[in-house]
Amino acid sequence: MNTERIYQLIFSFGSAVATALSPTLPYILLCTAAVLADCFTAWQLDKRVRKAYPDKTSRNSGKFKSSHFGSVLVTLLQVYLLLTFAHFLHVYVTESLPFNALKLAAGLVIGWQLWSCLENMSSCNGAKWAMVLQQIMVDKTARHFDIDPAVLEGLTGRRPEHLGDGTGEPMNNGRQRPSAFMATTLKPKQVVILGTAHGSNVPGKCSPDKKFREFRFSRDVITLLKPKLEALGYLVFVDMPADEVPSPQGTELSLRCRYVNGICKKFGKDNCIYVSIHVNAAGSDGQWHDARGFAVYVARSCSAASKRLARTICDLAISRGLRGNRAVPSEHYWQANFYVLRNTACPAVLTENLFQDNRADVEFLSSQAGKEAVATLHLDAIKSFFAE
Repeated sequence: MNTERIYQLIFSFGSAVATALSPTLPYILLCTAAVLADCFTAWQLDKRVRKAYPDKTSRNSGKFKSSHFGSVLVTLLQVYLLLTFAHFLHVYVTESLPFNALKLAAGLVIGWQLWSCLENMSSCNGAKWAMVLQQIMVDKTARHFDIDPAVLEGLTGRRPEHLGDGTGEPMNNGRQRPSAFMATTLKPKQVVILGTAHGSNVPGKCSPDKKFREFRFSRDVITLLKPKLEALGYLVFVDMPADEVPSPQGTELSLRCRYVNGICKKFGKDNCIYVSIHVNAAGSDGQWHDARGFAVYVARSCSAASKRLARTICDLAISRGLRGNRAVPSEHYWQANFYVLRNTACPAVLTENLFQDNRADVEFLSSQAGKEAVATLHLDAIKSFFAE
């Protein structure tokens, strides 16, 4: 058989197959678009998680990366084979029945992919519509990324069972990772959740000369404070350690509260406290002002434990010369309608550590000694609160 004859047979066979499968082409295109849409929304999820929790995601984490491209091709091949089988099933077996097997198979594939897209879009998303979907859909953050289950619990209100053993450490390909907490029996009232100030992408929040930035100071203090607390046996979490925070601000604040409340659900709200560390400002006019000193806030309607924690911090700040030049309320705490105070389940306070628009305060806070003083103040106050 000569080469020309072989080519003719191949062409004839290909034409016959194409003719036989031509009715499946529209459904193949629709299913392919659905699979690619799933990939695109997975990529968007990757970006959201990396932006919100860059320190919680390893460099090579995430489902949407080149090493997974082969999985996408396998999925497409499986879909094409399914549609081909459904087409021949309809032509030769079920043609007389009141349903089209090809259309049914395509509908199932497209529905499955659209459901997956919605899960990708709602995962790690603080929008109201996403929160509704999270009640009935799987949060895929755990499936796509190697993240501490406590973080996921803060986002979803539930811990994915396949990720860990409840110790706070994820699983690695089915094997437990070594954990300092696994060998430690946690005592009640040992959970401290530290709150960072608004991120570098939030306008304002700085000294008039823009040399002092609240987001940087807050995170520097927490970097000093967290290991000191852990050395004493406390279990410590940080709500948003990354320099940038999700936007708009409503999403940021909602995610912070859901993070805190997820941890409260896991360890018990009576065993947790939330301390958000900020710097005050007397005005928003970009000018230097005279007001200076320390303040600590609680929600207008809060627990007795929140008030006791606030008084403990305030009294210690006053004893260390941080009172400033403003009158201190008789209760030794201030009250405000701050979102993160009124929407968190555990005792919660927000500390305003001096003023970012007072020259003397900024000079002190900018120094390493100032950061150490603020970190030590919070450390000693937390110790005192738990000791009572």
